[in-house]
Amino acid sequence: MGALEVQFFDNVTGVRTFDAGFPTERHDLVTFGGNQIKFPHVARSLFEEMVGPSGKGFSQLMRRFSKYVSRWEYTAPTLTEALADIGDKAYINSAVRSLLAYLAPEYRAPDPTIFDVTFDSDTMVHVATNIDFEAATAAYHQRVPAESSPLSVATILAHVSDTRRDIDVASRHSSDMALAPIRSVLGACKFAEVLRHCERKLQALDLFQEVVFEDSRSIREAVNSGERAFCDVLRLVQQANKFKEWLGNQADSDDLRDAYCKEVSRLDWAEKLPPKAVRWLIVTGAGLAVDAVAGGHVGSAGSLVLSAADALLLDRFMKGWRPNQFVEGPLREFLRLD
Repeated sequence: MGALEVQFFDNVTGVRTFDAGFPTERHDLVTFGGNQIKFPHVARSLFEEMVGPSGKGFSQLMRRFSKYVSRWEYTAPTLTEALADIGDKAYINSAVRSLLAYLAPEYRAPDPTIFDVTFDSDTMVHVATNIDFEAATAAYHQRVPAESSPLSVATILAHVSDTRRDIDVASRHSSDMALAPIRSVLGACKFAEVLRHCERKLQALDLFQEVVFEDSRSIREAVNSGERAFCDVLRLVQQANKFKEWLGNQADSDDLRDAYCKEVSRLDWAEKLPPKAVRWLIVTGAGLAVDAVAGGHVGSAGSLVLSAADALLLDRFMKGWRPNQFVEGPLREFLRLD
């Protein structure tokens, strides 16, 4: 159908910590892999779960699916871009405060919250902070199981690094993003900082509008419960294509977005499902940024502080990309962008 492209990453990124808990504590970003997380093993496990290792058509199904999958790896430039984010003082400060507000809202962060990053070498990160991570973790564990990983400097660095990975993938395809809530928060902080280079007087929170569509349908729940099969979803996608083609030629507006969602929610069997609310974090200030750049309002000094990766993001904004985000629950209230 051409409606879906699958990219599989054969490795993951992480944070390696040295001298944890000591004044000499430092961190670097790494990639790691192994056969257990590579595509052949993961895909085989998936299809064995679906049809059994000797199920009818197992090998043919694997071959057919594999034709539509492109395999990638996170590389050294990915880590370099993430390190640039970590060293961006404005972004890392808003990211840390927003992350704490989302993960541990009961924790009263110090004012000002200090998270000063220095580089001991090209890649080794040292952080001086006044965050009480023991107290923050206690607040965090009020919301998640106590066996979950504690909050720490390394946790924050990992979330920032993972967010850059996801932004890079989305920007390459100029797509909307469906991210884990933590990465939605950090992604919003990243976009705010990039766009604020264009218009210093712009209030960061004004860049985003949280849109709630109340009359969507519980399609995911119907499939996960077994009430509907994924082939039923494909039927909906086929019927929705005619609306997408028409929508692509229209100017974006709240009314148009609501009309589109209503029409798609009424398609076929979806109309009979229970309603649910769907939330989007819409980038509304990007047009202001584009106007500012096009009008020459950004001087050379303002341009120089953008990293190469952020300059590429800004270029994609100027060419029309709007990284709107599908979100689970309200997120705008957690953003600490100013």
